[in-house]
Amino acid sequence: MLRNVTAGPASVVASIISTIVSVVLEYLNYCSLGWVFLHREQSAFKSTCDGAVIYFQNWKTLMKNAGKVIAITIISLAIVGGAFFGLFYLVLGGIEPLTSVLADIDATATFEDGTAVPAGTSLIVLCAIIALILWGGIHGAFVKPYLLVSVMRRYIEAGRASTPQIDVYEKLTGMSKGFRKALDRAQGEAAPAA
Repeated sequence: MLRNVTAGPASVVASIISTIVSVVLEYLNYCSLGWVFLHREQSAFKSTCDGAVIYFQNWKTLMKNAGKVIAITIISLAIVGGAFFGLFYLVLGGIEPLTSVLADIDATATFEDGTAVPAGTSLIVLCAIIALILWGGIHGAFVKPYLLVSVMRRYIEAGRASTPQIDVYEKLTGMSKGFRKALDRAQGEAAPAA
């Protein structure tokens, strides 16, 4: 039993880290693609590699912006998600047949240790799920594009102010097979045809 308790927080932390890494990689993809479009005079593979190097060598600037992205996302969740939750709690809480069914579920449900689930839990969970789904749609349609433009703007400003450094190329080549393959392709395209 103790093992499950300690695994819970560890899995939550691992999930949070995984989510952050996936967001960073998602923005890396968008930024690298943007760099390709800005540098049409060179091969797409070379621009992709340059874009990744620029992204990682300017990580401090981009992480400050990522802090803003996370803060806006949390504020958006609190305000928009909270508003949807409150609205659905009021609306669904006033529908007698639904509250009756949910009350029956709460009355028969128990936790693993046998304690009863508090009354109203099912309604709270239902409203939270609906609010999260609607918030996800609103966030994806309106907030996330704004955040992406903000990240891209900072990225392009940082990229124009610096040039890709060889040591970052070497680090990324050692860390990523995908980067190494793209770099090999870029160098293959740059080699004169025999």
